[in-house]
Amino acid sequence: MRVATVIDPSRHDALAHDLRGRLRRTGNALVSLGDEQLWQTADSEPVAWRTATVADLLRGGALALYRATPTRETALSDASEPPPVLTHHDVRTGGPPSGSLYDKPVDKLVPIKVGDVLLPEMLHHASLVKARIASKHEAGSVIGLHLFFLRPDPERLDSDFLAGFLSVDQNIHGGRG
Repeated sequence: MRVATVIDPSRHDALAHDLRGRLRRTGNALVSLGDEQLWQTADSEPVAWRTATVADLLRGGALALYRATPTRETALSDASEPPPVLTHHDVRTGGPPSGSLYDKPVDKLVPIKVGDVLLPEMLHHASLVKARIASKHEAGSVIGLHLFFLRPDPERLDSDFLAGFLSVDQNIHGGRG
């Protein structure tokens, strides 16, 4: 079955004319965004970005760094149950702490807190594992080998901001040089 459609040329011409006008106004608005007058700084002097390295933040007390190193025996009291250990594999997969101090003893047992920024020790694994923030699932566990965590002072530095900057490819590659 054929259905005949009638196209009104004057209506079609009016619609095309309206659409061309809207496109022209939108294009002109985009061009005006490139006007240097709109994008000047408030002062006559250009703004200089301030930068800080992780070492600067550590020296200034905005961060604390914790890293576990292997030892022959972890000092545990006989009465206490050893805390769970967050492993490199756990961080890579997003899983809960699965390690044991009996298998791989470490020298420091600093409990992870919610908001700590967890990082792999090896930069060549950075493409697989980015910095991430400890959640309630990791809280109370300790870090295992090949991991460290940064504990930002919440009054001075936000965990999300820190983890985001540490995960940016340019910052990871810049740290390798």
